Amino acid sequence: MPYSLSAAPRRLSEIAEDLGLSQSTVSRALSGKGRVSQDTRKRVMQYIQETGYRPNSIAKGLAQKKTFNLCALLPDDALSSQMPFFHECLMGIGSAAVKHDYDVIITTVSETNCEQLKRVIFADKADGYIIMRAVSDDQAMALLKSHGLPFVLIGSCDEDDVPCVDTDNAASSEKLTLSVIDEGSSRPALLLGNMRYAVNRSRAKGFYQALEKRSLPSPAVYDGLGTAEEINSALSAAVGAGADAIVCGDDFICGQVLKELRGTEAKMSVASLYGSSMLSLIGTVKMAEFADARELGAQAAEKLLTIID
Repeated sequence: MPYSLSAAPRRLSEIAEDLGLSQSTVSRALSGKGRVSQDTRKRVMQYIQETGYRPNSIAKGLAQKKTFNLCALLPDDALSSQMPFFHECLMGIGSAAVKHDYDVIITTVSETNCEQLKRVIFADKADGYIIMRAVSDDQAMALLKSHGLPFVLIGSCDEDDVPCVDTDNAASSEKLTLSVIDEGSSRPALLLGNMRYAVNRSRAKGFYQALEKRSLPSPAVYDGLGTAEEINSALSAAVGAGADAIVCGDDFICGQVLKELRGTEAKMSVASLYGSSMLSLIGTVKMAEFADARELGAQAAEKLLTIID
């Protein structure tokens, strides 16, 4: 018997009525769990194929004891220049989640505040979590671990039991720094942000590896830079110490360095260990290869969904 797509049912009761079955039988046939004859399951599956029926997400969740939500943890202390990266990650997470009939909810966390995450956990609002920035001694990660909840980290981690997706920031940093050196720099200085972030530690590692390969002396390294004033002060110190090139940990630092150098007579190459669309508009800046943030987000969601299933 054919069924009209325009009149596709929205409730289990409608399917049950049309097929002459009980709602519990239809539910078991849809979930694939419980005792249902092969003929009955085939009838139900043929029905939903012909009508275009999609199970109500709440009912489906109750049947399978899932929320069909993934929770993305967005750093609430991220700089405005970092938001394009997180936005692209979220787009990737969403595109992967929807393929599996999942939705994405977003909550914010900081190094010292996980209150919003606690509310999501205690209300059982998500089946799994994606941490979007790696921090040493991460409170969010510790909280998820303590509750035995599945999660994936976008970034690297020193703990072997943490599932991660990441680009090789150390290798990318080494490659760019070697390029700066081979173009004539013998005293490059490194300007970095917060070293609690795993990405900055990886970029510093690659920078040191490059100098070691070229047998250059210990460089000037300035980290913990988060404001324009701190960046300007570090730049002034690096120039005063004889630096002939500035390698910047990210596009925010690089943009500030370029702005500050524009008003001086200092002539030196500037490079960024994070390539961004903002810096791509400036042809004089050497950049690391673009990290595909959207692909990282998609990979994180797919990995998490595999863990959940």
